[in-house]
Amino acid sequence: MPILPEERLFTAFEANGQLYQFKRIPFGLKNAVPCFQHVVNEIISKYNCKGAYAYSDDITVCGRTCEEHDENLKCFLNATKRCNITFNEKQCSYATDSIKLLGYHTSNGMLQPDSDRVKPLLELSVPNIGKELQRLVGMFAYYAQWVPCFSEKN
Repeated sequence: MPILPEERLFTAFEANGQLYQFKRIPFGLKNAVPCFQHVVNEIISKYNCKGAYAYSDDITVCGRTCEEHDENLKCFLNATKRCNITFNEKQCSYATDSIKLLGYHTSNGMLQPDSDRVKPLLELSVPNIGKELQRLVGMFAYYAQWVPCFSEKN
């Protein structure tokens, strides 16, 4: 994504005695991810890309059927092409019936906790300070719907 010429000076850095400025948003800038999400949301809205959702630096395109998914994906990819947005193909996956996103695993219409995200929580030691316990309960609350009687236990 291009950076406006008048804003490039805020990205200046020095290397080998020379001063450089980015022309495109690089990884690591504090506002790069929210800026990217904003631009993607504008594209989705402007080109009426149904079934396309942006969250942070993740974009999900879905559909109730394979045909609907393919149509939605085609619309989204055409829109991003018109706006000169390119994607890192190594980080893209297409036409999958299973996805891990935001701490959840969705597959075949079922939503479950992402086991990779839950495992570290289960391996935590028992906290001995009140604040640590509150923090731990807050982390587990994200998955409360899978813990029977969670509100009675905390």
